[in-house]
Amino acid sequence: MGDFYFVGQQIIDAKSREVREVELLLRATNKVGFPEQEFHNLLNSSLKQYQAYLKDLNNELMYLWDKYPTCQFSLNFTQQELEFPVLLTYLKSINTNMRARMMIEITEQAPNKKYTEYSDNINVSMFKKIHDLGYKIALDDIMQGNNSLGNFMLVRPYISRIKWSFTNGGHYLNQQQIYWIIKLLRSLTCEKGISLVVEGVEEEMISYWLLTMNVHQQQGFLFAKPAKL
Repeated sequence: MGDFYFVGQQIIDAKSREVREVELLLRATNKVGFPEQEFHNLLNSSLKQYQAYLKDLNNELMYLWDKYPTCQFSLNFTQQELEFPVLLTYLKSINTNMRARMMIEITEQAPNKKYTEYSDNINVSMFKKIHDLGYKIALDDIMQGNNSLGNFMLVRPYISRIKWSFTNGGHYLNQQQIYWIIKLLRSLTCEKGISLVVEGVEEEMISYWLLTMNVHQQQGFLFAKPAKL
């Protein structure tokens, strides 16, 4: 993938400590953390360069699917990428058996440029198309950026998971406020069979507290740091 590569971070059932899934996180060779500027440059480059990225991405996924035949993977796509018809073409090309092992995780940044016309603040049509291809879709960082509760309600029929992060909310909200947020998210999802993952879990006490609210799917440094696969 050129200067890009993946690290993996486990999503855990915090009660059984069973690894349920691995989220693939994009990294670059020349910096620590998510290569925001480098990936932004790629998305604003030529279609040919983005297609080359998708080709490399596919090669990497095929390698990981073969190396970890029983593992489920979660892969991030930005809302800008949802604007590119070539992404849908790529997702259609993936074998249906592999689609069942892949969660499409949509990040919270609004697209800088729309290539299709739609009246809502989020590309509902693209969510439906991906869902209809047999993929499970997660909405990352719910209540942040373009992944507001209002936009979640628009795409809810196509969503299998939402994720909320202590990294975004835990530093400026007190425990009671976080409690009511988790209760709200649980009430919005449980009736529809949508799972809730809480990210940014770094302390045993927080993990246990989430378990008391029946939030079993957790992710964070308490369980595993991102690591090369």
